[in-house]
Amino acid sequence: MKQDAFEKSRRAVWNSLDAALEQQSSGQRIYKFSYSEQFLNDYRETARDLSLAQSRAYSRELIEQLNDLVTRAHNVVHVRRSSWGEATKRFFARDFPREVRRAKMFVLIAALAFVLPGVAVATAIANDPSAIYGVMDSESIDGIERMYDAKLRKLGRERSSDTDVAMFGFYVLNNGGIALRTFAAGILLGLGSIYVLVFNGVIISAVIAHLVGIGSGAQILSFVAGHSSLELIAIVLSGASGCMMGFALLAPGEYSRAVALRRNAVRAARIILGCVPMLVLAAFVEAFWSSLTVVPATFKYVVGLLLWVLVIAYFMLVGRNAA
Repeated sequence: MKQDAFEKSRRAVWNSLDAALEQQSSGQRIYKFSYSEQFLNDYRETARDLSLAQSRAYSRELIEQLNDLVTRAHNVVHVRRSSWGEATKRFFARDFPREVRRAKMFVLIAALAFVLPGVAVATAIANDPSAIYGVMDSESIDGIERMYDAKLRKLGRERSSDTDVAMFGFYVLNNGGIALRTFAAGILLGLGSIYVLVFNGVIISAVIAHLVGIGSGAQILSFVAGHSSLELIAIVLSGASGCMMGFALLAPGEYSRAVALRRNAVRAARIILGCVPMLVLAAFVEAFWSSLTVVPATFKYVVGLLLWVLVIAYFMLVGRNAA
């Protein structure tokens, strides 16, 4: 049997199992194994379909989709309720990166919205330094130049009295606020999330381009190197979650808009939950490491590059062999 015909004939069973798992993960008790014959039948049939798909060498995407369904159903049926610590470990060792990969289309859209306008603005400022005034006012520019003066004992601060702990709290609130706004704005058909991503990408790129242009490139680049991977990827993932919400309203598919929104909200919530420790860790690095001037810039670049590799590898590789 060709794959298209196979998918068409079996899709209803897979959708039924996926819907049950989505509701279960959102906290609704939709079945009890003593009488949920439908759920168990869907689980058994999907497991058989996975075996057939593998033996017939169907596409990798289909096999991964069926493997994900079977694994999730297996855990519901066979795994007892675990402790909070075990659940947390399982979430970050499997569920979070897998959910991000599952939302790869939205992650790509969010990344392009964040990066491309920023690159365009940075290029414009590199060619014409006065273009920065089209993005920021002169008072804000003066404040930023003072924050990254080479003479400062701590980078990224206008007031020397600010302690590392105080700045850590400030960064947690600031980064968390940006991420939540980016996610929440997605309810505006996804366009709100796109706007917040574009705005923040433009501001960040404009600041960096301006400081590089006036000779403060080493200060700003060494400052952002350490925490950029955690913070920027978390913001992009927040935007991707918001886009998921908007897409559910624009293209609900075979479901009503309310049902589609609820289903995507469960997936988006998992991603946002995973972004929280990323933002806290980014704030910690930003407050206690990025601001240091006694550490050579080259060493900060090496550490920053290593963190970028580790974070990307985490989302690409972790949880793939969970089954």
